[in-house]
Amino acid sequence: MNMSIKLRSLLAQIRCGVLPLKIETGRYRQMKLEDRICEGCKNGIENEIHFLFECNVYDDLRKAWFVKTNNIISNFLHLNNLEKLNVIFTKQVVIYKASYIKDAMERRG
Repeated sequence: MNMSIKLRSLLAQIRCGVLPLKIETGRYRQMKLEDRICEGCKNGIENEIHFLFECNVYDDLRKAWFVKTNNIISNFLHLNNLEKLNVIFTKQVVIYKASYIKDAMERRG
């Protein structure tokens, strides 16, 4: 699998829990957990599940990612978020996840 350094870095960050999401940045700023709200949609705590599967700011990116993933993992669209989280770390679909993360982080600014 041929991935750029940027994509590999983003994958490592999300796997290690250091992608700059509010769940992490808020910890360093001593914010209460309930105050670590997603700045994009204002609809929940911005953790990995929210960022990857729930935030409506990235719906278009997520849809494209899910379609590609579902072409390889045929029941992917029918899995719950925790099951999807396990699947997206498989070697077969990791490039799609990496591309989604890159595009979503660029959209964040």
